[in-house]
Amino acid sequence: MDGASRVRRTGLTFGDMPYDENVGSHVAWGNAYAAAFWGGLRLNPQQRMDAGLNQSPTYVDVVVGSPGVETDGITTDGTSVAIVRGDAFVLSQA
Repeated sequence: MDGASRVRRTGLTFGDMPYDENVGSHVAWGNAYAAAFWGGLRLNPQQRMDAGLNQSPTYVDVVVGSPGVETDGITTDGTSVAIVRGDAFVLSQA
C-alpha cells in the first residue's frame, strides 16, 4: 500500500491491524499462510518448511509507511528492486 490508500487518507489509527496495515508499507514475519500456497494445506509442517513456508507460533505486522520511507525487495540473485518511493508504490514487476 502507498499513501493513496483510503485508510491512509482518513488520518486515523484504527487500532486494528487489518485496517492499520493499509496505512503504508508493512513488514510481516512469522507463520506463513499455508492456504495461500498451492497445496499448502495438505502439507505437514516439515513439508511446508521444505517448500519455503515459515513455521512459527507468531505472526507480526509492522507498518513502516511514510513519505520518507523507501522500500526495496531483494531478488534471489541479489538484485535490489524498488517497491515504494516517495510514498508511492512503484514496483513494476512481480
